[in-house]
Amino acid sequence: MNNNKFDAGDVPAFTRPPMPVYRSTAFDKMIIVGAVAGALTFAQPDYKLLPFSNEKGDVEQVYAIADCLSQLITTFQKWEERSATNEQTKKENLVRDLVSQIFSFRSLDNNWDGYDAIPVSALAASATTTVIRLLSEESLEQLQDIFPNTNGTISLKWSNSFDEKVSLCVGAYDMSYYVAKLQHEVAFIDAVEISADSISALDNEIQSIVSVNV
Repeated sequence: MNNNKFDAGDVPAFTRPPMPVYRSTAFDKMIIVGAVAGALTFAQPDYKLLPFSNEKGDVEQVYAIADCLSQLITTFQKWEERSATNEQTKKENLVRDLVSQIFSFRSLDNNWDGYDAIPVSALAASATTTVIRLLSEESLEQLQDIFPNTNGTISLKWSNSFDEKVSLCVGAYDMSYYVAKLQHEVAFIDAVEISADSISALDNEIQSIVSVNV
């Protein structure tokens, strides 16, 4: 290699950071096409982004495109992280608002309805909070009503445009609900233990109803 140029196959005397290693997907290929187009458009004039010949090449051109690719991939990863964070925050906000509403029921006094109703118990409020936290974001978004019952429990209701319904009642130690669908007998699930599995089954029933509204 002489002092003024180098031929294809020569190793340059300077070093640069390696290109990032990642598994190529269809979306990555789209990124690469956009990155190359961006490099060709926005690279500094000194890079002189012209096609390579079989005899000579501008190494600075290679690294200009590599730098553009690296920055674009990093930006895409940050977008993915931000999207996941936003989705998490969205559910957390839903849960926070519903939990605040649930514990507002604790301020009710005896005979709050004028017919000897009792206040919502602390255990029922806590159990309902557990249910809320384990339901999916989609189910929380589609929740139509939440209210205290005269026996100290809490009810939650979902329905769709066909008047199909899921009605849930949460007590201190368990929950009961019914599912009413067109062309099906009403299904009653009584006094089931509050657990991840039982709430997952409930969530599936809710999704089968509210998905019609989407």
